[in-house]
Amino acid sequence: MVGSTPRQGHGRRVLMTLTLAASAYAPSALAAPNPMSQTKYENWSVTCQSRNVCIAHTETAGLQLLIGKPSADAPLRIAMRIAKTAKKGDAAAIRLSDGWQAGARIGACNENICEIAIAPASTDKTLNEFLKSRDGVVAYQMQGRILIASISFAGFKKALGDVQRK
Repeated sequence: MVGSTPRQGHGRRVLMTLTLAASAYAPSALAAPNPMSQTKYENWSVTCQSRNVCIAHTETAGLQLLIGKPSADAPLRIAMRIAKTAKKGDAAAIRLSDGWQAGARIGACNENICEIAIAPASTDKTLNEFLKSRDGVVAYQMQGRILIASISFAGFKKALGDVQRK
């Protein structure tokens, strides 16, 4: 499935590393900020932990979308962070303004956040769809309700370019 949460243990470890790294320095209502260096591109920011490890991120009510690498030699990953009150395994979906959509599941949760991860095999396709779109929504279940968070891709191309160059 295009937006499935990785089911292998290694995929979860890599994603948790990305999430933990992002929580250490990406500003969020879900985690305390501690930025090393940050550049703003319209609705997107790029925060760098080191010269070679940066994460592009955007926030909206109830959702933070992160794109980055857990280490300099790792491939890009996509994760969405939501409140810790979500339930692992519940459904989530992305729908972009051009009609593209993908299903996903709420994956790993810790004491601070839960995450919705895009499967590594679907990362390139998903990034290409993000580049073609101006906005979209992420819908997910939490405490028996469906929540919808809008996403703007204004500034995304520049932010992604920064992350890819590092």
